[in-house]
Amino acid sequence: MNFGLQIKMIIFSVLFFLFISYTVKKKHLQVKQSLKWYLAAVVFIVISIFPQVLFTVSHWVGIAEPTNAVFLLIIAFMLLILFANNITISKSQEDIVRLVQEISILKAELKEKEYAVPSVDSTVADAGDRSDAVEI
Repeated sequence: MNFGLQIKMIIFSVLFFLFISYTVKKKHLQVKQSLKWYLAAVVFIVISIFPQVLFTVSHWVGIAEPTNAVFLLIIAFMLLILFANNITISKSQEDIVRLVQEISILKAELKEKEYAVPSVDSTVADAGDRSDAVEI
């Protein structure tokens, strides 16, 4: 591998790692979600520093060119992240449905209690209308 390309890959990988840290620090990305991206950044750093790892992995898998192995790894990683995000979305949708149902029940209970207890406004208006009040 070309030394200049290797330096550029190391710089890109470290910047990617720092970008992930920055987004977590600014609370744009949850720590739980960032672990996948940290793993990817570490893999990029390892492959950048030790390119022979990529050659060995591509040889084990039976891929002729290491660049094809990089694309395979990236596509597999993106599919895993997509699947994990779909799981999160499904759980969130279930939570939203449950919360909407709970809010509806609470609104119905509140409406029932509203009819059972006289409102404060009507009690104040009745108190001001009393004819037995003494005027000074």
